[in-house]
Amino acid sequence: MALLPLFCFTSLMSSKANAFLIPKEEAIKFVIDSIVEGDTLRWVYMIPDSIPQDTVIRDWWGLGEHKYSNPYPWSWFFFIDDHPPANFAHECRYVFIEYPHIDNTQSYTVIYEMMPPCVPDSLEKIYPHGIEENSNSSGSSKMIKVFSNPFTEYIYIEYQLPHKSDVSLRIYDILGGLVKKLMDGQQELGYHRICWDRTNDEGIKVAPGTYFFKLTFNHIEIVKLVVLH
Repeated sequence: MALLPLFCFTSLMSSKANAFLIPKEEAIKFVIDSIVEGDTLRWVYMIPDSIPQDTVIRDWWGLGEHKYSNPYPWSWFFFIDDHPPANFAHECRYVFIEYPHIDNTQSYTVIYEMMPPCVPDSLEKIYPHGIEENSNSSGSSKMIKVFSNPFTEYIYIEYQLPHKSDVSLRIYDILGGLVKKLMDGQQELGYHRICWDRTNDEGIKVAPGTYFFKLTFNHIEIVKLVVLH
């Protein structure tokens, strides 16, 4: 799971869902279908438990000086990351969802131009599902560079091997589906550079979107996110 840069929260209480609160699954579906509109370039997180009225959500920019209170008696809180490659250094959206009215309309509030929230590490990523940028070895992410990112036609992947190794370099889409094998074999120590021309294993150019490079060698796995415009 992608790590948020700072975790803090003010006045969050363990709560039981109000009887009139929209079911969690319906709230998630509403955010994905009606607010994010199925756009996999926008990542959605939520607090797994409903929150009571006047719970204060603070953002981590400026040490939480910006804040917003839950406007409903009970609600679900969602955080929408509109540009994941920026590593949270940008404005995002907060969403509070309450319950459906008698005419089945949805009661919700969207707050724009908010920095990522200071929340507990129980914040869960709910959309999209699939492979994510990560590294399972301290400092190993420095061994690989991608440029230029975002890109339109070509992108270069440069990595350094500490010694002769069996190397796997693959590209995956946002859902974790294999797009292309760029390297699968043994390479000598030192620097290596490989170009991806946005084609899959069948030689067909892929659509714009978010993709991941996964480099594996010597039990080290490094994943880098790139955006194709």
